[in-house]
Amino acid sequence: MHSVHLKPCDEQPVVNGVMKQTLMRSNVFDVRPDDRLKLIVAGHRCIRHTRCDESHYLYIGSNKTIIIDDRVLSSQAACKFSQDLGFDNYADFYKQFKKAHRLPFEGQVVKWL
Repeated sequence: MHSVHLKPCDEQPVVNGVMKQTLMRSNVFDVRPDDRLKLIVAGHRCIRHTRCDESHYLYIGSNKTIIIDDRVLSSQAACKFSQDLGFDNYADFYKQFKKAHRLPFEGQVVKWL
């Protein structure tokens, strides 16, 4: 079972079923479909047990490029990707992501049931 640590602000969207994915840096661990997941917020409090539905290779470059698996996302696809993560648009996502993470970012998109 993998423990997936989420931000406190993500608790309600996860509990309500609105948020069903997260981004994880590649040096954390390799999550595969059907792996068991324990979703945790601050204080190591478990908010949900579930299974991985999908996992994809993710690369976000300092030049604002997003690659998922072997596909470079178009502007429209990058906007949809950002909206699926709860952001209004790609510019908003990139600005916040760049503040929180070193770029380039290499990891996974992990989606759960």
